[in-house]
Amino acid sequence: MSTDAANTDFDPATDRIVPGDTVTYTQVVTIGAEGKNLKGELTVGTLAAVPAALTNQVTVTVAPTAAAGVTVDGSVISFVAPGNFTVPVTITVNFLEGTTGSTPDTTMVQAINLNALELTLDQVRP
Repeated sequence: MSTDAANTDFDPATDRIVPGDTVTYTQVVTIGAEGKNLKGELTVGTLAAVPAALTNQVTVTVAPTAAAGVTVDGSVISFVAPGNFTVPVTITVNFLEGTTGSTPDTTMVQAINLNALELTLDQVRP
């Protein structure tokens, strides 16, 4: 989490994040797709997670790893045929450190909804 602290599990109920911290979430996503003319996209919703007051203070990056049968374009994972796909996905939330006095007081005690970083699988028209 903090560069001067050991990497530990983050517990939102008891831990607090300060500028310079990074929170990383990693999950292996399994997609089972059956049917004719089947294409799909897996995306991560990031817009609802960070309030407007923090848009210049927090960055969210999504880094899926390409796997057999899928393509990766930025943070979108696509498949163009039925199948079973296993895709590792890493979401990183970086709380920018800035310089002394550069973090506006209005950004203190702002909540970030990490649950809004949800994975959504949609079927798309072939």
